[in-house]
Amino acid sequence: MRRVTWTYRSLNERSFACRNIFRPRWLGFYCVRSVCSNPIGDNVLMTLYKNWPANLSRGTAAFFGGAFDGSSLWMGANSADAVVLMDTSTGSMTLYKDWPTNLTRGSQAFQESVFNGSSLWLLPLAADGVVSLSTSTGSMTLYKDWPANLTRGSQAFSGGVYDGSSLWMIALQTDAVVKVDISTGAMTLYNNWSAGLNPGVNAFRGGAFDGRSLWLAPWNANGVVRLDTSTGNMTLHALPTRLNRGVNGFIGVAFDGNSVWLVPFSADAVVK
Repeated sequence: MRRVTWTYRSLNERSFACRNIFRPRWLGFYCVRSVCSNPIGDNVLMTLYKNWPANLSRGTAAFFGGAFDGSSLWMGANSADAVVLMDTSTGSMTLYKDWPTNLTRGSQAFQESVFNGSSLWLLPLAADGVVSLSTSTGSMTLYKDWPANLTRGSQAFSGGVYDGSSLWMIALQTDAVVKVDISTGAMTLYNNWSAGLNPGVNAFRGGAFDGRSLWLAPWNANGVVRLDTSTGNMTLHALPTRLNRGVNGFIGVAFDGNSVWLVPFSADAVVK
């Protein structure tokens, strides 16, 4: 068994280093360049864009997550009634809401969006299926042929990770991680949880892909789970004993090429 060592970083500690930047693919991280090659300077300019399409209903929690396709930003619908595309060079916005007829979106439809090079994939929170949106035509396709023995809560998944061929959806109120083959829409269930795992009501929020394994960030769960995407094996890794994690520990995880970094929500520290 591979040994994993966690490093505790209090929120008062800071360190800076020249490292590679790993950008979500979305949210599977891959190296794109050194962070030192194009650092953002001290003169930071913020620009506001709110020329929303006239027939958009945003609701109280409009969007959750987004994806960049090389020229435009795609915003995934949460309480909004549409996906919105924003051209980052002009700021113009386009609305897409030709939803599949047999889709039930619920009040908070999707959490996170993944761009795979040709389509935007919307990952369900309250919605009853996965939706792919062709970025060239705007057409939408629904996938909800769920594995027969999957149990989904009212808020199913907390986003997902793209590994280059499949989407891995992070279990929030489901009893399994679910893989979606983007070429066929076929779904595979992974629930061979390690002994000693206590997932709680809302198990994980966020995941990162290191090239072989998926790492799940614990929200209510009592530890980090690593899922080997080649074998399906799951390993539970305990958190540092010095950590005060609170009820809702971590809300994301990033891979920098060597380590995974847990982003705290109610926890009192960053954990590597």
